[in-house]
Amino acid sequence: MQKKIQHWSNNFINVFLVILVSIAILGSASKILPYFDELGSSSVYLVDLVLIVSVIFVLTYHSIKPYLRQLYFLISKYVRPLTLALFVLIVFWQFYVVKSINGKTMWDANMILTRVADFPQMKALTNEYLSVYPNNILLYLYERGVWLFLGKPDLPVLTLFLARVNIALVDFSIIVVGHTLKGLFNRYTGTVYWILGFLLMGLSPWIAVPYSDIWAFFFSSAAASLTVSIFKAKKIWQKIIYPVLLAIILTASYFMKPSLIIFYIAAAIVGSVALIIKKSTISFLSLLTLAITTIVLALSFNNYQKNIPNLNLNENRAFSMMHFAAMGSIKMGAYNPADYFADKRIKDPDKRNERDIRVLKKRIVGYKNVGNYQRFLIRKHVFNTADGGFNWAGNGNKIIFEPNPDNFAQKLFTTQKISFTAHTAFSFPVQIFWILTWILTLFSIPNERLFTQIFKYSIVGFFLFLLMFEGGKSRYMIQLLPFILILASIGADNLASFIRKQKSLSN
Repeated sequence: MQKKIQHWSNNFINVFLVILVSIAILGSASKILPYFDELGSSSVYLVDLVLIVSVIFVLTYHSIKPYLRQLYFLISKYVRPLTLALFVLIVFWQFYVVKSINGKTMWDANMILTRVADFPQMKALTNEYLSVYPNNILLYLYERGVWLFLGKPDLPVLTLFLARVNIALVDFSIIVVGHTLKGLFNRYTGTVYWILGFLLMGLSPWIAVPYSDIWAFFFSSAAASLTVSIFKAKKIWQKIIYPVLLAIILTASYFMKPSLIIFYIAAAIVGSVALIIKKSTISFLSLLTLAITTIVLALSFNNYQKNIPNLNLNENRAFSMMHFAAMGSIKMGAYNPADYFADKRIKDPDKRNERDIRVLKKRIVGYKNVGNYQRFLIRKHVFNTADGGFNWAGNGNKIIFEPNPDNFAQKLFTTQKISFTAHTAFSFPVQIFWILTWILTLFSIPNERLFTQIFKYSIVGFFLFLLMFEGGKSRYMIQLLPFILILASIGADNLASFIRKQKSLSN
């Protein structure tokens, strides 16, 4: 009976994961075609170049194989200093990027920064904005605290400093999770995570945008590493300290990015199944510490945010989950200004919720049949997952504080116009790595270890959440990117093991 429960649970989540990741792969691959359209005739020469290089490599492989082996051993001999040197170069590049493309966005990230720096003039607007979107209160308090600490600088200085903090958050997150995977699985899995992490996030221009996305990436990374540490904890101090740290991360996640709670729900589900089938699970002391600390922190901050000095927040103005469900049920499933203004005019929260439920039902019925609604969900899932640049062309920095036509980073990461379809120069290569990441994720399916199951449930849960509520932008992938990269790294290890096994059989 216990084995049947485990088998049913694993198969159930694997089926969902295969379907949703397969759609993500097809959607990501379809984004490659517009790049060739934009290149025009030069795309033919690009394809020819790739073919010529490939043919030359195949024909000369046996001749250059000894040199490749020597190069491999040379790199292996000096892997640590080379890795350190590469990391230093990456950090220098990151600082160069945030300085070069330091600027304002056209959405919430800049709204919060402006309200932080110009609070006296914008107090009424700030109160209204944070009342409607209370999940940004913690981010606002953090940025305002930094602004006061720095001596109330102007917007460019504040933005640049916060972007540099983003560098620390991203790099620390990637290194820690890679180290965790190295201990949990093997060196190869951790190394793959580091490579994919720096390619997709460490070198991404998103580090230049002070908003909750980078914090969400950090929170997800910390949650993954701390959860593994809690499950593996042997000493008493570990069973107390790790849960306390996770409780801090959990509470901050909930108040800044409520969707991050999905990971903890996934861990609870998998942990419960593990308990039923009598596998090793979290200790009672750790669980109790986590629960008590989280409750105390959550209640304390919830009470504090209702009585923040200089702010007069009205919790009746906050949009309900049904608002975001209704918003996410039409077009691309993304932000819909019409829904925002319609709900903003309704002061009574009960009437506002009734309106949202009514609109949601009307829109779903409007699809007329299951097939039409299914096509909408598939299309929305593609919008959610397809862009390896995480919608940088649509949501990234557009107004540079110090524009310079000769600046390489500005040429690489910015466009001349605001467009949700336009591509920047880095879009093509990053899309290739994004497709590879999704493909590797599929190879993690056979792995049924406890922690792998937690990450599988987390990804499927996030996918379903984004299908049910506001989504429609691949920017939301940043918050679950650590879990995607973890599965991709596990998949890469599974693939490498399979290839080695096939080679040994052929020999």
